[in-house]
Amino acid sequence: MMRFSSTDREKINRLEHDPSSTPLYEHLRDCLVWPDEEPPFISKDGFLLLGSLWAIRGFIHRGLSPDNWDHKPLVYQKIWQDALDDVPQWPGFKRLEISDVDREFMRQAEIDEF
Repeated sequence: MMRFSSTDREKINRLEHDPSSTPLYEHLRDCLVWPDEEPPFISKDGFLLLGSLWAIRGFIHRGLSPDNWDHKPLVYQKIWQDALDDVPQWPGFKRLEISDVDREFMRQAEIDEF
């Protein structure tokens, strides 16, 4: 299982949560992403892991239980737990619940996608 490198962990744990930040909709992963959640110059593998975290959080935003996280729930559960251990300061962990405004934005983006 892939984990964040020590360099990527340092970069991610240095990010600062910006509560005034507004999300963008990530169409490939069907999820919301905030600008303060991605460090500059992260490795390719680190970016892929962040993408998995965004997708998983998208499942959480939709109210899906871990057993229903896509077609590989055990893999996603392991990625999520490893990230909680490795990068606990990641701002994305502060957005497990979203506002009604953000929820409506996500819903509208999903509709507009088709």
